[in-house]
Amino acid sequence: NNNNNNNNEEDDDDDFPGTEIAIVLDGSGSIDESDFRIAKDFIKNIARNIGDKCPECTFALVQYGSEIETIFNLNESKAMGSRIFQVVDDMHQLRHVTKTASAIQHVLDNIFNETQGSKRYAKQFLIVITDGEIYGDKRNITDVINSPKIAKVT
Repeated sequence: NNNNNNNNEEDDDDDFPGTEIAIVLDGSGSIDESDFRIAKDFIKNIARNIGDKCPECTFALVQYGSEIETIFNLNESKAMGSRIFQVVDDMHQLRHVTKTASAIQHVLDNIFNETQGSKRYAKQFLIVITDGEIYGDKRNITDVINSPKIAKVT
């Protein structure tokens, strides 16, 4: 609720910027099926534990492998409520190559973006769940980590 009767959304962002958490999941072929299930349980625990303590937090989930797929963005996670757990359970592993750098860039370009529900002054966190192997990614991880877009992301 905005108690000052000012309905300007930009002012809402300033007053209550919230917290945005993007989870980037390695679903490549180097991840065992059992480890992928463990990662999905970990994601559900993050959403449950943080969601209970932080009602202003929003989540996004991106999986990468042969493709980079947004499972849900910040806007969608707000609307999904507890259905988020079923969506994570139903997610299939993409397999094949490991485009970690491209997946992180995808989050910077498409998730932490105001058109996708991101708030300009929100605290932004990026959690990458991977085995650390990058394979078949044309994008350089150092370039992504050093890009200006990642400067405000923790």
